[in-house]
Amino acid sequence: ALEGAEAMGLATRESACDAMTILGVSEADQDAILGAVAAVVLLGQLEFVPEAEAEAAEWSAGAGVGEAGHERFAPRRAADVATAAAALCVDPGELASALCTRLVSAADGTFTVLLDAAQCVSARDALAKALYAAVFGYVVRMCNQVLGTAGGEAGDAATGSLDRSTGLFIGILDIFGFESFARNSFEQLC
Repeated sequence: ALEGAEAMGLATRESACDAMTILGVSEADQDAILGAVAAVVLLGQLEFVPEAEAEAAEWSAGAGVGEAGHERFAPRRAADVATAAAALCVDPGELASALCTRLVSAADGTFTVLLDAAQCVSARDALAKALYAAVFGYVVRMCNQVLGTAGGEAGDAATGSLDRSTGLFIGILDIFGFESFARNSFEQLC
């Protein structure tokens, strides 16, 4: 663990909240944003094992084998699921189920299919990426809205559209392979 990490975390949180306040983000939305970012981190800590090896939880389906002899997988630690679920404001059992099963609709009904460990990890990662993308997009839209109003042109808060005639906006730059540099910074582009 880093020395002073807790103090740095608190300072970072305060700076982030100050910046969001300047952008006009309500305290409730700030809590939701920070909760979603925390959920991304917490989801990354979930490990999946055969349910017989997982900690028992009141929401678990029961150890062992599911339909057609498929082994049932579950998060290793119930406390990790509960913490991530709390950050997302969802039921831990529903979160575990969403990460370890998928629903298939067919002509004769809807079926629950058990996922193997690799598929559980993929479901976890997809959820974390979707959460992060939603939060990132929201923050960029808020910044662009403030930049638009700062130049005298109001953006549309409902759609996130912005009159770019001010020349001020935040965009996303993605360069394939850029992450492989030993020193990765925007200044490398100049």
